[in-house]
Amino acid sequence: MTALRPLPRLVIADDHRLILEAFEHLIGQVATVVGTAADGHTLLRLAGDLSPDVVVTDLSMPGLNGIEVTRALCALPRAPRVIILTIHADAALARAAFGAGASGYVVKSADSAELREAITTVMGGARYLSPGLSAETVTTERADPLAVLTDREHEVLTLLAAGHTARAVADRLGISERTVNFHKMNLKARLGVATVTEAVAWLSRHAPSVPPPVV
Repeated sequence: MTALRPLPRLVIADDHRLILEAFEHLIGQVATVVGTAADGHTLLRLAGDLSPDVVVTDLSMPGLNGIEVTRALCALPRAPRVIILTIHADAALARAAFGAGASGYVVKSADSAELREAITTVMGGARYLSPGLSAETVTTERADPLAVLTDREHEVLTLLAAGHTARAVADRLGISERTVNFHKMNLKARLGVATVTEAVAWLSRHAPSVPPPVV
């Protein structure tokens, strides 16, 4: 009689407790949850201590966002497969995720069967991408952290980093101040930060040529 193969050991990260508990229930058939985390730093610590086979992580989290966490996880001596789980059905974000080393990108509007399929797929050594996104649009040969931003968001954040007010950014780009504030809100969500200052600090880490913010 053939022995059953043990289920892969999995760590889940999301900053919403109800979502964590729901995920643990949904994936019980294909993986064993050995740890949960509510922020990027805790996730990295758990992954180092527990050496999971798979990590399922939200894209937007306190501390470190999903792209930064993925890059750090993939640099571990025993790197786990990483699946990004996010509300964003966004090709630019998926490119950034795969460029950072992720094995899967799943949109939260997916059903539970899709998440189980993603785990099974990446454990088999293949990539998984939610069906709503085209494989061609997310193909990338480079790990560019700035790919997480749209061109306009990059422009807005660069100008904010240079010390411009929202009004000045609007005038410079020929858009409304309301649109600038909308971009600021999206930037914080994409990068998993609470303030524009933290977003500027993120940009400074990944694009050193950007001047520090004017205080």
